[in-house]
Amino acid sequence: MNAQSGRKINLSVKASYILGMLSIGFIILIFLILLWSNLFGGNIDNDSMFLTLTFLIVFLFWGSLIFGLLGCIAAIFVLTRIREEGDGKIKRIATTGLILSILGTIIVLLLFIYIHLFG
Repeated sequence: MNAQSGRKINLSVKASYILGMLSIGFIILIFLILLWSNLFGGNIDNDSMFLTLTFLIVFLFWGSLIFGLLGCIAAIFVLTRIREEGDGKIKRIATTGLILSILGTIIVLLLFIYIHLFG
């Protein structure tokens, strides 16, 4: 593995991990916004406040889905490139990024399905 390929792989590993963390972080942020609005927001009778929170939550959902898919692609790219050779640390980080990205994507898809069916 030459130096340029090694830099690409290291960059892809870091990107997949960061994208997986952002995907999960957006989902946590969505639940914190919903918890805050239910506990401290009182009744959201103001239409503009309700619309603002709704757009923010939808934006975070789509961001989480996009970051999760990009993290999956980056992690799969790295894992296929270093399948037979490579550092164990890089494989662990890429696997963690893949798991976080898949988890974020599955959670968002399940929430979209739940909202569509029961919302």
